[in-house]
Amino acid sequence: LNMTKIIIKYCRMKTLLTIFVLLFSYFAYAQERQNKISFFEIKILDNLNFYFFENEINKYYVTKPDLNAFAKNKKYSFLHINQSSNIFEEDYDAIQVYYENKTNDIVYTSAIYENIANCSKIKKNVISDFESKYNVSNLQTGEDTTISSDGMKDVSKFYILDQYYIKFSCYFYTDGSTDLRIDQMTYEYNDWIVELWNTISQ
Repeated sequence: LNMTKIIIKYCRMKTLLTIFVLLFSYFAYAQERQNKISFFEIKILDNLNFYFFENEINKYYVTKPDLNAFAKNKKYSFLHINQSSNIFEEDYDAIQVYYENKTNDIVYTSAIYENIANCSKIKKNVISDFESKYNVSNLQTGEDTTISSDGMKDVSKFYILDQYYIKFSCYFYTDGSTDLRIDQMTYEYNDWIVELWNTISQ
């Protein structure tokens, strides 16, 4: 009789445990779909898994990038997340998140408004909103204009931090289209990508 009671008790505990696991899985799934994140909540050098679920990483992982320098067996990989993903609070057309494969540490994030009119005005408004939300008074800032080898003009304002920088840029392409990009990038990754582009262009 005692053994029967023990078995019944064990079965009840196992059933309760199964229900708990199912409920936990349900709420975790619901949280994944309901909780959006802001672009600037993603901190450079944080771990990728702090912000994205494994199924999201697999879904948005870029398997065939324009440059073969990015792959799981290379130093860096990246995610390309479109607005339709419904992950981010903002209405960017796309967000890219680059990370080091060895550590999963985020080294570069980029938010993109594609093919917009009045980029300079919109950039000014985005910068104003950024400065109103974050304490940038003690950051070194600067402005820069560069022209790439293909003729694309980059007009930007940047903020310098200890381990990375934040840059707001209008990309004016030779075909007349314009993109607004907001970049956060470590200096190490910046040096790596500049060296890569110099090697390709030679």
